[in-house]
Amino acid sequence: MNMSTWIKVALGIVLCLTQCHGKKDYSGDQVLTIYPASEEQVKFVQRLPEADFWSPKYAEEVNIEKPVDVLIPRHVLGNVKESLGEEDISYKVMIEDVQAAMDNQVKGRMSRAGHELVHDYNVYHPVEEIEQWMADISAEYPSLVTYEQLGVSTEGRNMHMMTISTNPDNPAILIDCTFHAREWISPAFCQCFTRNLLEGYGTDPLFTKQLNSLTYYIIPLINPDGYKYSWDEERLWRKTRSKYEGDECYGTDANRNCDANYGGEGSSGDSCSITYRGPYVESEPEVKAFADFTRAHLSKIMAYVSVHSYSQLVVLPRSYTGVPTPTLDVLMKYAKQAADEIYRVHGTVYTYGQGSSSLYFVSGGSKDFAYDIGVPWTCTLELRDTGEYGFLLPEDQIEPVCVETTAALRSFSDAAIELWLNRD
Repeated sequence: MNMSTWIKVALGIVLCLTQCHGKKDYSGDQVLTIYPASEEQVKFVQRLPEADFWSPKYAEEVNIEKPVDVLIPRHVLGNVKESLGEEDISYKVMIEDVQAAMDNQVKGRMSRAGHELVHDYNVYHPVEEIEQWMADISAEYPSLVTYEQLGVSTEGRNMHMMTISTNPDNPAILIDCTFHAREWISPAFCQCFTRNLLEGYGTDPLFTKQLNSLTYYIIPLINPDGYKYSWDEERLWRKTRSKYEGDECYGTDANRNCDANYGGEGSSGDSCSITYRGPYVESEPEVKAFADFTRAHLSKIMAYVSVHSYSQLVVLPRSYTGVPTPTLDVLMKYAKQAADEIYRVHGTVYTYGQGSSSLYFVSGGSKDFAYDIGVPWTCTLELRDTGEYGFLLPEDQIEPVCVETTAALRSFSDAAIELWLNRD
């Protein structure tokens, strides 16, 4: 990038700092898919000004093996495109207008304004509606569902979970959603899977068998503060909403705050980074509540699934090391079975593997924490898509995602039951 281009970029940044306020507007911002073809081009892409890396999640993981999805703000967009051209770096526009894509995510809600939305599983729901839904569905199935408080968030919100069970002595599978606030398809899936499981009990033979043999712990909103902020202030907010003495910026990446090689590669000590690990392990009350619950129920939990987006991956432990996980053969067997079940529904292709090789290095992740303390089978499930919409998956994809991912969870449930029966 030449000097005149850098000056234009700097002026654009200053203009934004003086004029941008209120709820963040992404009008004119674009998501580019960039194809670096050499180490020099990789370094150039890593230094793009104000780039919000979507895939991979941070600049250090950019390499010549995979395309890079990155959001570029409108005030630097022209200069970034010009500089990519000057460096002969190929790219394409993935999302033409980010705000338009965001508006498209909620158009169904807008068309239903004034109507009951809480139990509409084909639209995205804010915190208040999800909380009400949890209370309502627990009241609707009182013999199967226990609605209880897991903890309290940084901003004082009650964190709730549902225990769905026919026998308290059964082994369990733990499912959580919304570790990262901007991944709205995650809590949408937690809602629809819960509906499918409860409606299927007594009518669907497989669901009936599984719920007679397995307890489901489901946490739809593990990061309620961040999720609330993504609705009200900044749609692409990822982290929690904590702020500690000496920190310049708000928020900790909850999926870097767990006790699994905490502070290692794939996490940041910079509070302004989207992968900020927090000041100490389990500093986030949301993470502490999750970890305490997992430790307290360790003798029963046979499987743990943390639902994220996007990439269409079943990410296995451990993500903080390239050394093969001790039980990788078992992990891969069940991951393959789930990926096969997903494919049978709509032909959606999921890949799977140890996190450090299938995605990127992560330290402080929840699936590795659960695995390291003794949960036999854990994964991060990265839902649709592979880049067309990224974090802004339209409402009309909620139901197909729900159906195919329910197939995966049914497979994981069978795995949990099998692991329980074959335990030492």
